Amino acid sequence: MPDVLQILLPVALLGLAVNAEPGQVVVLTVLLGGRRPHRNTFAFLAGWGISLTVCFVAARALVRLLPNQVGTTEAQIIAVLEIVLAVGLVWFATHEWRRRARPRPTEAPKAVARLEDVGPRVAFVAGIFEQPWTMTIAAGMVVVRSQASTLETVAAGLVFAVTSTLTLVGAYAYFETHDTTAVERLKSLERRITSAGPSVIAVAAAISALAFLADGIHSLLTK
Repeated sequence: MPDVLQILLPVALLGLAVNAEPGQVVVLTVLLGGRRPHRNTFAFLAGWGISLTVCFVAARALVRLLPNQVGTTEAQIIAVLEIVLAVGLVWFATHEWRRRARPRPTEAPKAVARLEDVGPRVAFVAGIFEQPWTMTIAAGMVVVRSQASTLETVAAGLVFAVTSTLTLVGAYAYFETHDTTAVERLKSLERRITSAGPSVIAVAAAISALAFLADGIHSLLTK
């Protein structure tokens, strides 16, 4: 059981950090204020879930296939990928940290505002592209690094899916129970997340980068 917790706990923490990313909340709020809020929200969450699944499966498949292709061990491949991911996370953390000081727009960008009039297909694609791939790949690498079994990988994917969508699911649940006032209140939540989110994401990404970098270098030096 402790071994499983060593996989699920960091995955859950990464998932919780994703809730501070303002992009998906902005998109969901616009979809809920549109003409087809229910169908579009389910389509958006479906796209989000599929994108998440692809990231997890791709990370696992990559580590299993590469050793046979490049003539090295799985542990070495994982170590190199951890270092590469750490560099990507440092860039992502720096980008988010700089965003925190930028002035916030008073209304959604025109491209996002157009989502009010779209159907489920476009909402589905929006869910795919709003998936925070950097943090999702980091969660996938936690699973790969731990050499998790198929069952543990599925459990980790479900944990990440649940924790990373708490804000989205909560927003939709609030919309369902407070239909008349929900959109305005969700816009208030959106402004708070837009204000504080980049700092939270930057710190989470920086901590993850240090962990992956240290583990990757240690693995290369000792194996």
